[in-house]
Amino acid sequence: MRDSLPELDGLDVLDVGCGDGVFLSSVVKGKPRLLRLEDLVPEFTQCAHDRMRDQAEHVEVGVVDSCHTECEKTFDVVLAIGVTDYQHDWVHFIEELLRRTTGRLIVDVPRERDLLNQLRRLWLWLHGIRLQTSSRHGLSRRLESLCQASTIHFTRHNWILCIDPPPGEQADDGLP
Repeated sequence: MRDSLPELDGLDVLDVGCGDGVFLSSVVKGKPRLLRLEDLVPEFTQCAHDRMRDQAEHVEVGVVDSCHTECEKTFDVVLAIGVTDYQHDWVHFIEELLRRTTGRLIVDVPRERDLLNQLRRLWLWLHGIRLQTSSRHGLSRRLESLCQASTIHFTRHNWILCIDPPPGEQADDGLP
């Protein structure tokens, strides 16, 4: 997972579903300019803030549902680790998170049997193989195009998706 995360020096980073901050504190590289920690549980965000306050120039917290927020293209990097398994429609959730970043989205998807078909489709799209689908849960054209420059890492329990914007949409933020 740590290899998926770019150097964060001077970047604006959002961690959706930050929990108590233990995971982020173990993988963060560099010192972000802004670190926004979001979770549905206020006590978690406060604990994460206390843990991360010295690891970024500015740390702010929020208790919001990331899929219903108004801030678009605000962050250089968005992390969403351990939250897709709580989403009914994880593809829509990923699309909404992509609206919040000018750079990389790093999200994990559990290796549950009911997600295998969607992940296979994503894998095929990443490798340029197009499938026809009429399923309402099929990947949208927008997500399909955004995934062209993405990678998938396999771990014991989940897939880590690193989704970068297409070259024409990428901001000049120093991300590889």
